[in-house]
Amino acid sequence: MQTQSREEMNKKATIERLEVQDGIWIEQMHHSLERTKKDADANKIERFAQMKAELSRVNQDFEAEKARTEVRKRELVRLNAGKLENHRRYIDK
Repeated sequence: MQTQSREEMNKKATIERLEVQDGIWIEQMHHSLERTKKDADANKIERFAQMKAELSRVNQDFEAEKARTEVRKRELVRLNAGKLENHRRYIDK
């Protein structure tokens, strides 16, 4: 009778210990998941900021190149107008 009682107590203690360990493990997994989510969110925010800065830089480069192209275009128009005027003068002679 005592042996059976002891076995029951050991079994009950083992089950309770396993339930506590399971609860601790589940709690650790929840904390780990929350930490992973926070890290992912922080990484996403940082990456977004980097991409935004890169886009801004690319846009600035594009606008600068656009301005240089416009200046070169005006120079070519003036140069061609001068050549056309010289050509007309030559023909008129």
